[in-house]
Amino acid sequence: MKLRALRYTLLLSGLFGISFLLRASLPSVATGTWVAAGSMSAARSGACTVALNDGRLLISGGADANGPTATADLFSTTGSWSAAASMNSPRSHQSCAVLQDGRVLVAGGTTSGGGITNSAEIYDPSADSWSQAGFMNDARSGATTSVLNDGRVLIAGGQNSGGASNTLEIFDPNSGNFSNAGTMSSPRQDHAAALLSDGRVLIVGGSSDGTNALNTTDIYDPQAGSVTPGPAMSTPRAKATATTLLDGTVVVIGGSDGTNDLASAEFFDPAANNFNAAGSLGTARSKHSAFLLPNNNEVLVVGGQSAGNDLASAELYVPWQKAFQATGAMVTPRSDATGAALTKVDGRLLIAGGSSASVELYGFATVKTDAADYPPGSIVTITGTGWQPGETVTLTLVESPLIDTHPTMTAVADAFGNISNTQFSPDVHDVDVRFYLTATGSQSQAQNTFTDANNDANTLTLGCISTTLTSGTSTTCTATETDTAPTPNNGPPQGTVSWSISPADGTFSPTSCTLATSGSSSKCTTTFTASSGGNATITGNYNRSNNNWANNTTGTLLVTVNQAPAITSANSTVFKVGTAGTFTVAASGFPASTFTQTGALPSGVTFNGITGVLSGTPAANTSGTYPITFTASNGIGSDATQNFTLTVNQAPTITSANNATFIVGALGSFTVTATGLPTTMTFSETGALPNGVTLNSSTGVLSGTPTAGTAGAYSITLTRTTV
Repeated sequence: MKLRALRYTLLLSGLFGISFLLRASLPSVATGTWVAAGSMSAARSGACTVALNDGRLLISGGADANGPTATADLFSTTGSWSAAASMNSPRSHQSCAVLQDGRVLVAGGTTSGGGITNSAEIYDPSADSWSQAGFMNDARSGATTSVLNDGRVLIAGGQNSGGASNTLEIFDPNSGNFSNAGTMSSPRQDHAAALLSDGRVLIVGGSSDGTNALNTTDIYDPQAGSVTPGPAMSTPRAKATATTLLDGTVVVIGGSDGTNDLASAEFFDPAANNFNAAGSLGTARSKHSAFLLPNNNEVLVVGGQSAGNDLASAELYVPWQKAFQATGAMVTPRSDATGAALTKVDGRLLIAGGSSASVELYGFATVKTDAADYPPGSIVTITGTGWQPGETVTLTLVESPLIDTHPTMTAVADAFGNISNTQFSPDVHDVDVRFYLTATGSQSQAQNTFTDANNDANTLTLGCISTTLTSGTSTTCTATETDTAPTPNNGPPQGTVSWSISPADGTFSPTSCTLATSGSSSKCTTTFTASSGGNATITGNYNRSNNNWANNTTGTLLVTVNQAPAITSANSTVFKVGTAGTFTVAASGFPASTFTQTGALPSGVTFNGITGVLSGTPAANTSGTYPITFTASNGIGSDATQNFTLTVNQAPTITSANNATFIVGALGSFTVTATGLPTTMTFSETGALPNGVTLNSSTGVLSGTPTAGTAGAYSITLTRTTV
């Protein structure tokens, strides 16, 4: 045991030594204070800062006394400044985001002369170069940028030459193109946005006209590809900030209601879909910056304006207390500044620009674990930085959901302000629990989170006595659930297995069976009765009885359900002499049927026994009724037969004489005759008939007594129509 303790001590000392060397050339910053960190190449107001994958900070654009600039600076992890390649276009209040491949997208902004651009470009850190990235659909300045979980970038609102914009668009790094993504419930400029833990984006407040603040919100759902109105905030806010916290809530801080700067804050709860009060700032402010401190979970609120004056003061929002507390003030008052936390050095955050080129670093305490997720029984190594040397730091754990409580732990900070603790190890009762770890010292606090993974992976295997069935028959199917975690594990999984089948049909009895221990596994059975034919997949879904095992394990099994044929198509159809016709004989059953036909077919018509298609053009003089028998066969059960009637119609032809003579004053009659099928016909005539003479449309009889003075020749047209 002593040897093991010695190894831990040496390892931790090595880690602390590495941390010290990385920071050696950075300015020393006491927790809760600010120190100067050099200057940028130019003053920058409305610039943009991103943390590159290698830990450097890229600060691009912004405006100085001469207007927007294209220059950019790099701040290294060693605290040194260097010039980055200049952008292709000067920009301030541009949108920027680090893409998943490490490149940086910069889009829009205000450019030289005060115009607003829709151009975009991409910075490649490895080459220190910029390249054009196409054009946004709309020019915009001051838009919000959110990197979606799939790597695309959502750009929302902002200001253009026509005022505030209500449009959204998405940049796809794979195609390099921008596309429309919908319309918000209101135009928004001076708004804020935050990525929710479920991948949606919350867009809050702002102003639709540059004067009046909004309390409305919108939520963009990338899976649905749509934007919908969200719940209203309690207070209209423009020039506020929105920050997503570790627990998934979003805190919206300060801003202006259009008349006064605000000290109030509120948080959005995605689960409840509402806003609630989140305490108040010590100083009302707008146009400030807010940063979620990494490995700390406090929100640093810094600078901004109050009653038109730039602020140097800073405050911390403590989410687990839902309260603000003061922290050290900057040396220089700043609004419209830019900044980011250093990602490769714990406990440092940089703020830059505003009205000057000066830069400051802020120091803060951290706490973290050596992994984000732990199997039961594994040791959680807790470390931290930025604590007061020699102080005792209290470590508390709170579960979500709250199942159990844990004793308070402590760690004493060493001479460098580092802490370490290895007392905690989750057990099987903590599976699927999220832990919130809070470290509290005499002057600082920090919070982080980790989970207890389910190390008891399991597999579900399905088997049936017969995997080839005939419709209407049954077989017994067995589900076997096995714990595949390394020993020692939790043993045979307990719970139930639910059954389903697709695309064929059938029933399971029971539809869900309860697992019982069988050796090193658990098993249960069901009876499957097939009903419709086809190749199908039986699926079993494991539902655990407690959290000792991974949930929702699935197993599948391919089965074949054979089914005797049944002809399902109509038992008659009509073709027409001289016109191509087609009819398909259809049959259910599995496997697919072949067909035979008996009975005479009219000349010109044939039947395909493979496809079941009756087709062709009936020859002249083949009108009539043709009784046929179709037979479907697939080798399963009895063949299916159907008595079928094919009727071949023929267009009508008038066969009677094309003239007739009636006498004035004498009753006359003439019958129009015609051939064709069907034989039921109607007749019509066009042209004037003598008074006293009519045509019977049903019988085709022209009859009547011509009246005096009607002598003469009458040219009429007779038409016969089949019914």
